[in-house]
Amino acid sequence: MITITGGKHQGKTGRIVSTTEFYTTIRLYDNTVVRCKSSFTKEIPADPGQDPDEEYDDYDGLLQQILMESAEQDKYEREKKDAKQTSAMIREQNMEYEASVQQDILREKKPVFEEVSLEEMRRVRLSRFLS
Repeated sequence: MITITGGKHQGKTGRIVSTTEFYTTIRLYDNTVVRCKSSFTKEIPADPGQDPDEEYDDYDGLLQQILMESAEQDKYEREKKDAKQTSAMIREQNMEYEASVQQDILREKKPVFEEVSLEEMRRVRLSRFLS
């Protein structure tokens, strides 16, 4: 574990990703990678009873939980918005349907169906049979 003792990122801690003669690249807890002078870094001794990866695991778990909660909240908001749009659309369609029914009632036109004659029915049956 490394802490940054100077520069723009002073006070932040993380793990060494790579090291050169002059610069050290460090991955911080929030997975940001920063590069600073090697003279600005100081190694922090780990507690003998604590696994150095454990601290990152806790942070990663917390980060994953926050991301999942945020995704669930976004999904809930999207579904809520979609439900409002759908219900508004259904209301609008119902109003259009009721308006068209009222227009049809005002016209009072009833459909007229013609009765097919027996000769016509026989002719159709014969034509189907002979085909």
